Amino acid sequence: VDRGRGTVHDVPDQLGMLKSVSKAAYRVRSPENIVGILSQAATQALTPPTGPVSVEIPIDIQRTYVPRPAGLTDFKLPLCPPVQPDSRGLDELSEMAATAKRPMLWLGNGAKHAGPEVKRFADMGFGIVTSLAGRGVISEEHPLVLGCLKDTPQAEEFYQTVDLLIIAGSRVRGHETREFDLRLPSRRIQIDIDPSANGRTYSTDLFLCADAKLALSGLAQRLEGKLQIENNFTEEFKSLKHKAMTAYKSSLGPYGSFPERLRAVTPKDVLWVRDITLNNSTWGNRIFPVYGPRDSVYALGAGIGLGIAHGIGAAIAAPNRKVLCMCGDGGFFMGFAEFWTAAQEEADLVFLIMNDGGYGVIKHIQDTFHDGRHYFSDFANPNLEGCA
Repeated sequence: VDRGRGTVHDVPDQLGMLKSVSKAAYRVRSPENIVGILSQAATQALTPPTGPVSVEIPIDIQRTYVPRPAGLTDFKLPLCPPVQPDSRGLDELSEMAATAKRPMLWLGNGAKHAGPEVKRFADMGFGIVTSLAGRGVISEEHPLVLGCLKDTPQAEEFYQTVDLLIIAGSRVRGHETREFDLRLPSRRIQIDIDPSANGRTYSTDLFLCADAKLALSGLAQRLEGKLQIENNFTEEFKSLKHKAMTAYKSSLGPYGSFPERLRAVTPKDVLWVRDITLNNSTWGNRIFPVYGPRDSVYALGAGIGLGIAHGIGAAIAAPNRKVLCMCGDGGFFMGFAEFWTAAQEEADLVFLIMNDGGYGVIKHIQDTFHDGRHYFSDFANPNLEGCA
């Protein structure tokens, strides 16, 4: 590899390419190192902040016989325990939070495992919003969970009356805050396992580097029975949820009632998988109700064409649950070869194809920024019913 001799997979600086799209990337340089590198890569991928790790194995090493290492049968990854919150840091956070009369939580994927702890905050009267990746930390049926309508005009107006926002396990990324133009509550606490998250997107008054579940547990223990939340705050938040949902549905035209009707005919624990499609961007990501922390599967980086593969993976990983996979016709045909994989593996999933005869997101961009001049965004599809 990297010798320019035209051997299989001899791509210039392939390792550099892998590093650019991975949390880390490794090259196996000798057969004896394979198990150690794979162990290290898997450990790093699963260590928060989690992320994909790539391993490059040159073709000559792939062809080399390696004896099975001793002890592999009982092998376990050497994962580090969750990062414990500093008790003094928790005390500082609790002192600040104890003065709040109108508090809220903003939850991301890093808090996905903290459902019971989040429920304690809801019971105390906290209003709750989530990032796209944080949906389902606590069921969106809960009256104090606004879910993913966090950047609506109604929510932004309400934020100006909130005196504390606790951000847990979320990057508060630009794509979900109108590129940081969304006006959040002015007083903010952030909890994140990644120390570099401190102030990276929005400034914070206090930052605690810790596992979100452990930190929220410790904070809830210090706050329960001590908060004096305004009597009308919870009712105002419930009203906000109703107003934001009603206004958002009214903006969707004929699709305003569709998510609710679709939800009514799917199992409560359905795995809701989506490709990148205009319908997902408008209602799939926002108002199709999500009830559990592992119920929503979505390519957060907005890479089109992954829907079928994600649906197959979800169906195989959770064979006792139903999978509903929504794709646009553009994304569906990008990954069309995997349609046969789904059939071959007998994956139990249903595809919902939103067919508008082209790349709807691209058309929308062309309409918005290029006076409706459409280039290379329309195409003739094969017969989808025939494919089914």
